[in-house]
Amino acid sequence: MSQETDLTSRGPQAPLPDGMEYCQITGALTPTSDIVELHGYRVCAEGKMEILRRLRAGLAMPGEMETSRIRARSVALFIDCAILEAIIVAGALIVGFNPYTEKFGEQIPGASAQASLESFHFQCFFYIVLTLLCIGYYGWFHATSGQTPGKMAARIMVVDLDGKIASWKKVAARTMVVEGPSLVGFIYLLSITDVEITTFSADFFLLLEVAWLGADTLVALLDRAKQRSIHDRLSGTRVIAKR
Repeated sequence: MSQETDLTSRGPQAPLPDGMEYCQITGALTPTSDIVELHGYRVCAEGKMEILRRLRAGLAMPGEMETSRIRARSVALFIDCAILEAIIVAGALIVGFNPYTEKFGEQIPGASAQASLESFHFQCFFYIVLTLLCIGYYGWFHATSGQTPGKMAARIMVVDLDGKIASWKKVAARTMVVEGPSLVGFIYLLSITDVEITTFSADFFLLLEVAWLGADTLVALLDRAKQRSIHDRLSGTRVIAKR
């Protein structure tokens, strides 16, 4: 199809010949007898095929926001995580902490209870800083352009339900629904003073975090039409394909 037109936005038109009208999808001037109404549009044969193609593929109709694809969101997540991971590695090297070899909450073999507790508190503080980094990263990019570097590469963006870049208030709510539980959890773990329960508390917290993120992702996957996760529903946002 060479051109896509929605006559509701065409503006003033020259008088139509008797018995003729425009297809609301292709814009082609077509005999009224060859026009059919389908999915709320008056279309010619070519326009009808285009609407059916979109319905079969689950694509948006003309003028509607197109839902982003799972693959595009996965690509965006991978790129953003790679960027944040590089920052984490750099930060870990600076402070001399290796989050990949030191199990979170595990007591240091042969060390005193006080030393193990101090190490646990340092880990909590380290992850609090990382969580704040994630909040700032996603919050700033989504509020200013609707796109993180990953979303730019995947050609998707976060918008409000009117299709506009979400306000700072909506972005803050969206980001905190995702990252807020982690921030609260690490702050709580930082208050633990009994070294005997650090490992149990850390494992339990991480299990809850995985369950929350899993539920958030599952809700998006079950919403085939708009793929709105829990954080999108609570903040009044959605992720769409950027044309």
